[in-house]
Order: sequence, then C-alpha cells, then structure tokens
Amino acid sequence: MNLPHAAPSDTGKGLLAALAVVFFWSGFNIVSRFGATASFTPFDIAAIRFGVSGAIALPLFLRLVPRQDWLKHAVLALFGGVGYCTLVYTGFAYAPVSHAGVFVNGGIGFWTTIVIMAFMTGFRIPRQTVVALLLSTSGLLLIGYESLMLNRGGDE
Repeated sequence: MNLPHAAPSDTGKGLLAALAVVFFWSGFNIVSRFGATASFTPFDIAAIRFGVSGAIALPLFLRLVPRQDWLKHAVLALFGGVGYCTLVYTGFAYAPVSHAGVFVNGGIGFWTTIVIMAFMTGFRIPRQTVVALLLSTSGLLLIGYESLMLNRGGDE
C-alpha cells in the first residue's frame, strides 16, 4: 500500500530550522570554548575553520561569483568572517561558554540592526524593535557586570 506523503507545513519547516540554528550555534560556542581553553590560539581555530571551508568553497566561488564582486566578498569575509570569529574565539578564553552564548547570539541581532541597517542606511527602527534592543542590551550589560565584577577568576 502506497500512502500519500504530506509535505511539511510552514510551521514544521520553521521548527526544523529553529532546531538546526540551536544545534549549530550551540556547537559553535562549545567547540570554540573547547578550542580556546585547549592548546589552540584564536588564530589556530580561525585557520582551521576558514581554511577547511575556504578550500571546499573556493572552486564554487571562482566559478559562480563574477570577478568584479570579488573585492566585496573579500571585505565581507575578512571582517564578518575571520575578524568576527577571531574576536569571539579570543573572548572564549576569558568567559564561560554560557555567557558567550548570550553575548555572541544576543549581540548579533543588536549589532546587525543598529550598526549595519540603521547607521549605514539611515533606516528608522520601529519603536517595538528599539524596546527589544534595549532589553537585549540590558541583559548583556547585566551578564557582563556579573562576569567582570562578581566572578573575578571564576570559570566554568
């Protein structure tokens, strides 16, 4: 008997995407923290991450990206890829992984919205988004205060 196969609903697809994000970001945080507390430097971790992925993606990049766009992609990869990750990996050497999860994942939305979208494009941010960003920033500041002032020398 051949039963009809139902396609996943948008809600199902959304839940699967959310689970994938949680899985990959938590893996990023845990592996990065492990690397930072082992004998690896932040530069070693970045070299492994971007060396392997770059070697895999380079043939596709060369074939699919027009030459006139290479500089834009190089700047984005340098600052948004290697630069960002090297700063995060350096932070993992000094902060518990639970704090890093909040700062890294919580800070991405803040900085993307404020710095890139609003500051560079002049986009006016809706009031409810400003409230959400202020709440997120308050949480980040409280966690930072706890890490810097109350738990000096403590680590997970």
